[in-house]
Amino acid sequence: MLPPFFGQKVKRANLLFDNFPELKQAVDEINCFRNWYKPKTSENELFENERTLGNWIDKVENSETNEMKNFRNLVVNHEQRILNYHRYGNKRNCRKCKCEDKRSNQKK
Repeated sequence: MLPPFFGQKVKRANLLFDNFPELKQAVDEINCFRNWYKPKTSENELFENERTLGNWIDKVENSETNEMKNFRNLVVNHEQRILNYHRYGNKRNCRKCKCEDKRSNQKK
C-alpha cells in the first residue's frame, strides 16, 4: 500500500525499497494508519474503528524500525483520544469552551 508516486518518483521509490525493505514496511504501515485515520461516514464504524486500530497496533508491534515502534507507542498512549476524535469529531473540550466564553463576556 504505497503512496501514489509519479514519474521519476516511482523509480526512486522502487530503488529505495529494493535496497531498504524496512523503509517499504514502514511506509506501508504508516499508509495503513493514514487510511484508518481518514473520516468515515458509516454509523457502524465505532466498533470497526476500534477493531481496525487494534489490528494495526498488533501488526506494528513487531516492526523492525524504532521509529515505527515509537509511533505505535504514541498511538497506544493516546488510543482513547484518537478513537474519541473519530467518534465525536474535532470538537473543543467543553471546559475550554466555557473558559473562552467567560473571557469573551468579560471583555464586553
